[in-house]
Amino acid sequence: MSSRISACVACVLVLCAAVSCSRHAKPPVAAAASAPPRQCYAARDPRAFAQPVRPHDWLALLVRLELGRGGVFATQDCLGRRIHVERAPTDCAGDRDRQEDSALSLAPIAEESVVERDLGGSLHAIWIITHRYDGGDGYGVLALVRRDKSGLQTLALGSLRMRTERVRLDHWTIQNQHLVVASGESCTPASATGQSPSCQRTVHIASQRGTRLIEAPLVDPAGKCLQPAGFELAREHERSLPSGLRRRFEMTANVTHDLRNVVIEERLVVRDVDPGAPLLPPREVQHVETSRLIQPLPDGRLVTRQASLWSRAVDGQGQGQGQGQLNTGQQPTSAHKTAR
Repeated sequence: MSSRISACVACVLVLCAAVSCSRHAKPPVAAAASAPPRQCYAARDPRAFAQPVRPHDWLALLVRLELGRGGVFATQDCLGRRIHVERAPTDCAGDRDRQEDSALSLAPIAEESVVERDLGGSLHAIWIITHRYDGGDGYGVLALVRRDKSGLQTLALGSLRMRTERVRLDHWTIQNQHLVVASGESCTPASATGQSPSCQRTVHIASQRGTRLIEAPLVDPAGKCLQPAGFELAREHERSLPSGLRRRFEMTANVTHDLRNVVIEERLVVRDVDPGAPLLPPREVQHVETSRLIQPLPDGRLVTRQASLWSRAVDGQGQGQGQGQLNTGQQPTSAHKTAR
């Protein structure tokens, strides 16, 4: 199938060279005092409206393709902007870690490069993976597109780095703020030693600001960065204690929303394991469940008053006795529940 879509892509390139592919940046209104933001548009035959939009149609709309050694590549979005990682200065350690963890390289366009979801109401979310990290993450153009009988038109464009297996794209509206919520995972196969396969899944939130999709970090009300807008749904960590015990942290999370906020439901379990007594079950020393409320603002920021349980227990903020146990000051309870 990858060879088929590569052939389709090559055909698209030839047609675009001949007839400009009916794809262009939507022109501003002539002589307007304030021209509207540039958008991308691809005309389609109204008689073909009932037919599904194919991967090569999304490619023709959203990126500029070029032939290269080893395949067809996308180096620019539909507005002619270079597709690259913007390393904006940030005080988020998580952002620095992601930027430095592995190298980024162009990836040949293949069928699995195009991820699309019909959101209903003629709205579509599309992620085109144009680059790959050595660690397995994909990177590329993220778009919201409106489809009608005359053609396809972008509503907002941005970029996304994420794991590339079992990708899901959603669109949430919270107090008139529009969010694209993307999730994906990476899996480790079963090993020869008998270790069972495991998967790690993350959720990323991009805020729509005009015609841009911005993956802004989470900040507190004072503007201090708390973390990137990416959430691990399951995490584990283990450390040694002075007593010789091993302290194990296990956290699970769920990302949902209500009418006013994005809601991150978190559950952290802390257990101690005695390496000298392998037959003894781990002893649970703490169990905390809470929900973080995150408010999307019109400028694209995501504001919360709560740091994650993980950062407080494992990364050193709010540890109890310096041993990675949360000092909550009260019996842990669920702070907020929301309907799924």
